[in-house]
Amino acid sequence: MHSRPFLAVFLAWAAAFGILFWGLGSVPLTDVDEGAFAEATREMLARRDFISPWLLDAPRFDKPVLIHWAQMLGFALLGESAWGARLPSAIAGLFWLAAIAAWAVSVLEKFGRVQQEEHRVAVYVWTLLIGATSLGIMVIARAATADALLNAWLAWALLFLYRAIWPADEKVRRRHVRFAALCVGLGLLTKGPVAVLVPSASLGLAAVFMGARERRYIARMLVDPWAWVILVGVSMPWYGLQFHAQGYAFIEGFFGQHNLGRFTDTMHGFSAGFWYYPLWIMVALLPWAPLVLRTVLGTITSLQLRSLPCRLALANFIFVMVFFSFSATKLPHYVFYGLSGLLVLMGITMGQTMSRGVSYRTLFDQRLFMVIALGGLATLPLWIGEVPLSIKSSYYMTVVADWRSVVQARALWFFIPIGLAALLVALLPIRAALALGSVCFIVGLQALVIGPGIGSFRGSIVEAAQVIRERQLAVASWRMYSPSLSFEAGQVIAAGEPTPGATMVLYFKDQPSLERRYQELHGHDAVLEVLWEKTGVRIVAIR
Repeated sequence: MHSRPFLAVFLAWAAAFGILFWGLGSVPLTDVDEGAFAEATREMLARRDFISPWLLDAPRFDKPVLIHWAQMLGFALLGESAWGARLPSAIAGLFWLAAIAAWAVSVLEKFGRVQQEEHRVAVYVWTLLIGATSLGIMVIARAATADALLNAWLAWALLFLYRAIWPADEKVRRRHVRFAALCVGLGLLTKGPVAVLVPSASLGLAAVFMGARERRYIARMLVDPWAWVILVGVSMPWYGLQFHAQGYAFIEGFFGQHNLGRFTDTMHGFSAGFWYYPLWIMVALLPWAPLVLRTVLGTITSLQLRSLPCRLALANFIFVMVFFSFSATKLPHYVFYGLSGLLVLMGITMGQTMSRGVSYRTLFDQRLFMVIALGGLATLPLWIGEVPLSIKSSYYMTVVADWRSVVQARALWFFIPIGLAALLVALLPIRAALALGSVCFIVGLQALVIGPGIGSFRGSIVEAAQVIRERQLAVASWRMYSPSLSFEAGQVIAAGEPTPGATMVLYFKDQPSLERRYQELHGHDAVLEVLWEKTGVRIVAIR
């Protein structure tokens, strides 16, 4: 593969593009996050307010504004749809992968010896391919949220900071520092203080284990006046305008509740022990779990992975793992802020191994794991119905039953292409086997499992929104927080009380509570007319 470097790079980028963009808008938006971001952008456009995000006619202080501006461009290109909402994240995913691959090659070039072109291509291609075919990155870069965009800014900031530590000359160093400041400023506009925390803490931790010359360069970065001008000039105007528009509610909501509050208090029910993120990484980087273990072990045993050029990548991974493990709120995507550093080390490990030529046994663990993963996916229709579930909600039981039936109806799509891929991974030379296996696993998982699962889970919400839009119904919701419903319907559907003449959308399981509430408010039983229902979702009119 590497005797034709341009072909190898082209194929890796083609795989990445296909993984992130294929069927991007064919799956309904999920709640809470995707629906909230898309609906907030739609409401900003409806209000012609390009400063303050709004959600269900209330100010939304969760995130800054840049992702909403990006989604506005997506809507202008592709309409107010899942395609338009997700387009910025998919593009950001490509830029994120580009930064990680470039960082890995930059690290390789600092190992103190002349690297052959074959080595550089191997590291670049495998870093790119591993990132593109990792489950977590695929999911986050196909989601209409701010996380892919933030991770792209973080990766580019860390790449520029890395290059500034070992500059070709002073002019080059200053340029890299200022590009890093630009990325941090854009990160501040994307998700807030974490865009400053992660690069600065990673750089500080790496500096502890670097030499005096490198620490001098790092100190110079902090006092570069133009870097500060760029960072402040890019990010602070919006913060000032948002404070002017929303006052101290913005300070309390954004900085207090959604930044400091998430670290000190549990939010959204996401709390776990100290081992949550190490275990979650193994899932997020499927099907590359053996390579994760090989790389982590290599940071202890390998002089190369412990060398000076690798320390910023290692510091990025360690800081994020440790810092967010102490957070009271442990959302899955927090650990992604440190995955860029880990992927750099994984790409170097794999690229260097492949460029030296490997035998069947060298990466036996990775090949075997990939065969098992593909085999499990290929036979999913046979055993998915046997997995015991402890779901109390009748709505979710209905959704899961629908998803299982979809999976079993597509059994041949599992057995033939995925099963054939498992066989080829077992028999092909190692380079082709791992490349083919990773792409087939992630595409098969998305197309045959994740996509149909989201379709089963969200399909009834989309159809309910279409009914509301087509019949031009004025609707309130009852015990249903679903911003994507508002987005698909093209109107704000807020929570409301049951009153005579009202039209309500709700889960079927919550209809008894609606009737009880009506009795409490009005002293007599409600007469409900079912206007539409599907998969546990109803639209009812109170007569």
